[in-house]
Amino acid sequence: ISVLLVYIYVKFHSQPQLIGSAQPIEVVPGDDVILPCHVEPVQDVVAMTIEWSRPDLDPMFVYLWRARQDNTYMKNPMYTGRTSLSVDELKKGNMSLKLTNVQLSDRGTYTCLFLANNLEMSVELIVGQPHSFGTPQPIVIALGDDVVLPCHLEPAQDAEGFTLKWTRPDLKPRFVHVWRAGVELQDKQHPQYQGRTALFTDELKHGNISLKLVKVKPADEGTYRCYIPALEQQSFVQVVVDQLKDCKTLHFALLDLKKVLEFQNEKRRNGSERKKKLVCVCVCVCVCEGVCVCVCVLGL
Repeated sequence: ISVLLVYIYVKFHSQPQLIGSAQPIEVVPGDDVILPCHVEPVQDVVAMTIEWSRPDLDPMFVYLWRARQDNTYMKNPMYTGRTSLSVDELKKGNMSLKLTNVQLSDRGTYTCLFLANNLEMSVELIVGQPHSFGTPQPIVIALGDDVVLPCHLEPAQDAEGFTLKWTRPDLKPRFVHVWRAGVELQDKQHPQYQGRTALFTDELKHGNISLKLVKVKPADEGTYRCYIPALEQQSFVQVVVDQLKDCKTLHFALLDLKKVLEFQNEKRRNGSERKKKLVCVCVCVCVCEGVCVCVCVLGL
């Protein structure tokens, strides 16, 4: 009888089961999140079929792993390019789903289905808005200049140990600058910002998270988000690149030159009609849209 009881106990406790999160997972828009799901006892599930779905959607599939690959043809379009599994982790029985750039529409109940043993578990994702500090403030900057995008914690507190993210939601990847565990994560940075962004590291301990952007380009125009995940706080800054700032100054200078020329010719007409009129010879090179640099010489 004791042998039979041991056999039943071992058999019962060796049955696979899915382990996830009993508590809802909370995240804010724009962040990434892992929805946990792994099988115990541990086994290699790379060759198995795994389904992640949201029953309230049509089509309901958020991610479908079948025949050792991601099957995108059945995936709901709103998750295209934003969900993934790790093949290395599948070998350890970890079927957790990574969801990137979370949207408000992503909130809901997600189901992880392991078809080999007909096991499933669910996890609720709550997407909330972080607290915004400061106010959106447009900054007008001339092309080629440097600019500081302001972002400060109030009341001031040491931000060195926090993960800090500067992003532009309209870009992919959206990261302009990421600070984590005391270092800059350049591998996550959008290529157009490489070598052009920096935090004031000495100021982080005072809560100053402002970002310096050098050699501003036309493509830098847009809305920037300063975000501290641990505090669920964010701030926005709008950057406007004034490509014609220098050209406007040049334009007014040319208008002044024209007025001088007209005035001198008017004086000559009033003084003596036999005197030749002043003429202006200009050589122009266009440097801005609709405006040119001109070198002019006055003569008789």
